[in-house]
Amino acid sequence: MSDPLPIRSTRAWTSRVSAKGQVTLPKPVRDEMGIAPGGEVMFERLPSGELVVRARHESALSLLGMLSGYAGERPVTTSEMDDAIAEAVAGRDLACSDSPGSSASGDE
Repeated sequence: MSDPLPIRSTRAWTSRVSAKGQVTLPKPVRDEMGIAPGGEVMFERLPSGELVVRARHESALSLLGMLSGYAGERPVTTSEMDDAIAEAVAGRDLACSDSPGSSASGDE
């Protein structure tokens, strides 16, 4: 688990909770935390009682097995690697957009 991002400004942002319990992260917050559309955030309660919101970035381990369909007698080319990664990302993006509770509203 990573440490919280250092505070880069003393500015505070607010966001309204929708009837479905959804909150739009303000664009400066998404930018600072490196959260792209379809990205995830993690909420953690610290022993002090403070609630921390972290960007959840996938680790390199999430790539494990991505090239298994290319296994054979010859080495995998970088072009094949790029294609496999693009297919996996496109499939993940599609799964995120089709999941319950996802919003296609493009909130800023």
